[in-house]
Amino acid sequence: MSNHKPSRIGFTLLLAVLPGCLTNQYAIPRQELVRIARLPADRRADSVRVIENVGMPPAPQSGVGIDARTNIHYSSSSTSGGGKSSKGGATAVLAAVVVAGAAVGVALALSEGLRYDGWARLAPKETIRLNTGPVRLSELTPELAARSNGGTVNGGPDLVLLRRAPLDRRGVTWTTATHSTGIPTMRGATSLGVGGATQLGANIGNILTLGFGAYIDSSVYGPRAVLASCGPEIHLFPAKYVGVYAGLGWLFRDSVKGSTSFTDAGSIYRGGLLAEVPLTTRLALQFRGGAFMSVLDETRFSGEALFGLAIY
Repeated sequence: MSNHKPSRIGFTLLLAVLPGCLTNQYAIPRQELVRIARLPADRRADSVRVIENVGMPPAPQSGVGIDARTNIHYSSSSTSGGGKSSKGGATAVLAAVVVAGAAVGVALALSEGLRYDGWARLAPKETIRLNTGPVRLSELTPELAARSNGGTVNGGPDLVLLRRAPLDRRGVTWTTATHSTGIPTMRGATSLGVGGATQLGANIGNILTLGFGAYIDSSVYGPRAVLASCGPEIHLFPAKYVGVYAGLGWLFRDSVKGSTSFTDAGSIYRGGLLAEVPLTTRLALQFRGGAFMSVLDETRFSGEALFGLAIY
């Protein structure tokens, strides 16, 4: 496998989901227009649900390119009888995915995460742009609101943001985080590993998240080793901001002893507790602590911890 291929995969993923920039326009959902159209004209501007719009960033100029060459090297002086280069290649790909996931997560946090979603006070004579044409807030009728697909208003001194809506997990979710774990190495030893994680999922009803996660950790204390895993996950929030997680998947390990590199693969089963601290309607700090069972040359149990950002 080429050393550049994992980084190109990650960079392609970054470009595919790179968000736009926050604008000075706010959308009013159709159901909110229907609600305020039923209010007396002098009360409509007091509290209106608005969502900040996101615009696409400008396209790069012709002839300007970006060369993403994040090389990942592993010792390959010799390999044990059971080791295969494809397993080391899988570890490199997961490393690239986690690095790209971190970049995507930061970009999403700066746009979707900070995007205003809540209530605002408008000017009584505010003009709302509907797909059927502009109309003053005081002149909006239930019929116009029902025929529209929502409206937009411009930000400015006459638009006063009041309060954000509570954390809303529904829809697509992206998490990027630092990760720490005990890495089971060859011959029964354990290393303290530190690395990163990224997860993509979808939430139903603010309670249940189904997704897929990728993790990679490199030893910082103890025998040299790299541990990478990926697989499906479930997050369940029986309480508002406290829940549990569980997952299973594929496990890849590069363990080095002296000048010899051992590469093998197996399976992993993980679970534990998680908690979130809301920052905005779409952004939360996420904490996780738990344990996993690794099935490699032997079955071992290790602890793990995660701290990062969940973007909804």
